[in-house]
Amino acid sequence: MLFSIAKFDKFLSDTALPATTILFGNNEIFEKFLPSFTTNPKLRTLVLPGNNFSGNLPNFGNQKNTIHHVNVENNSFSGDIPGFSNLTNLRELKLNNNAFDGNILPPNQLPNLYYYYAYNNQLTGQIPDFTTCGNLRELSLFNNLLSAYSDGSFRSLYRICLLYTSDAADDMQCVDLGGRR
Repeated sequence: MLFSIAKFDKFLSDTALPATTILFGNNEIFEKFLPSFTTNPKLRTLVLPGNNFSGNLPNFGNQKNTIHHVNVENNSFSGDIPGFSNLTNLRELKLNNNAFDGNILPPNQLPNLYYYYAYNNQLTGQIPDFTTCGNLRELSLFNNLLSAYSDGSFRSLYRICLLYTSDAADDMQCVDLGGRR
C-alpha cells in the first residue's frame, strides 16, 4: 500500500502529537518521495533504511534539540552530508550505503553524538573537524574518496573507541582507540 505524501506530510507537521518516532524500513512505501518529516518539531527518531530515497538529504534545522537518532542507511541519497548543526541531543547518525558524493560538512555542536556512520558512499574532500563531538565513540568513513583530514580533527575525542577509514573495503583500517566496544 502506498501512502499519500500530502496526508502524511500533514500528519507529520501536527504539533499536537507527542514525541514522534518514524520507522519505515525496507518497504519502499513512498515510491522514492521523501515526506517532509523535518516540519515536525517533536521528531525524536527517524529510521528510514532501505526505502530507495534519492536526492539531497533534507535539512534538519527545524528539529533544534529534539532529534536523537537518524538512520537513512541503504537508500540512494546524494550530494553533501549536512552538518546537522544545533542538534545537540543527536546520538546516532547512520548515513552509510547511500550515494553521497559531496563533502561532509562539519558536524558542529553535536556534543552527544556517539555514532557517526557514513561508509560506503562516494564522499570527497577532507574529513572535517570532529572535535565538537566530544562523546563520539565510533566513526566509520571507510570506502569513500576522502583525501585527507585536518590536523587536530580528532584531538579532543577522548571517548572514541573505533575509527574506520580507508578507500576500499578490502583495505579497511580499524583503529581501536579505547579497547572497548
